[in-house]
Amino acid sequence: MSAIGYPFILSSGIASSRLEKVTRSISPEASARAKHYMIQNGFTIVGENSRKHVMGRGPDTFCKSMTPDSAHRLENFYPLLERAVLSAGFVPILLAIDCIDDEVSIAYFEYVHGEGGTARDTADCLNIYAALQESAARYGADSTRVLIDACHNEVSTWSEELLQSWDPVHWTDPKILHWAGADARAMIEVGLPALRSVASLLTALSPEGICAPVHADLYVGNYLRTSTNQAVIFDWDEGYWGLPGMGLQILVREAMDNGIGGLDYKDLLELAPAWVEMGISESDLAVRTLASAVIEIAGVRQSLTEWQRPRARHAAYLAAWACRYEWVIKRAQLC
Repeated sequence: MSAIGYPFILSSGIASSRLEKVTRSISPEASARAKHYMIQNGFTIVGENSRKHVMGRGPDTFCKSMTPDSAHRLENFYPLLERAVLSAGFVPILLAIDCIDDEVSIAYFEYVHGEGGTARDTADCLNIYAALQESAARYGADSTRVLIDACHNEVSTWSEELLQSWDPVHWTDPKILHWAGADARAMIEVGLPALRSVASLLTALSPEGICAPVHADLYVGNYLRTSTNQAVIFDWDEGYWGLPGMGLQILVREAMDNGIGGLDYKDLLELAPAWVEMGISESDLAVRTLASAVIEIAGVRQSLTEWQRPRARHAAYLAAWACRYEWVIKRAQLC
């Protein structure tokens, strides 16, 4: 697969896919222009993240800079997300998108007043996300062939030679190895075969092709609760359409890092019964979480030169997921 693009067209009815085109970062110069533009239009700058995206706040309005590619995807993706779940208070309203130039755009949202999430809110964030996906999945049964093909194309590029040539520092990273419950040998013996099975596993788990919005950066930092006790998940500019139950990899990883218990998939089903109502099993959630990790890595490969971490580190992260959930994949008897 080419590192500069993906050889497929979106299926009919899927408004936006994470993999159609991904440009995650903007340049410092574009970030400076975004700041100037926001200030000129009466916004107070409230932050800038590691990808040089600038955030601003005005009267009842929150804005965020992003690349034109991301803005275009958000413009296609967000209306269906709003239609599915806005009545439940899960997402802020997208008000408008301004294109400043060919490098940067700004999206404007309704400002939501509330208290930000912390590690203790992990279970609540999980339950809200499940209810959101269950609500959105009612709006159609679109083919997920494009998503399955993307996973297959991505994992087929990870070779034994690449795995065995990784710098030893990646193999011995205590955080990755401890979290995965594996060693370097297991990442070769288990990780690669499990990753290569993702496409066939998704095929087996999605006979009806039901799509739901996937939040590609789901964790408690993108969650808050309002003064009226409504739970809100925001920052959807990396979202895409996938299978219900996808998108848990960051939330689960962060919860594990913070020592939050109850994270076996049987426990996740108890915490978020909406998935059970959709007929999703323990093995479904494990495989779809692994698939989301594949999509996450595939989505950044076009801009890895902007990251300090090398490609091998991303591959190690995927192998860790495969090693960690090998047991549930085997239990599903789908390999």
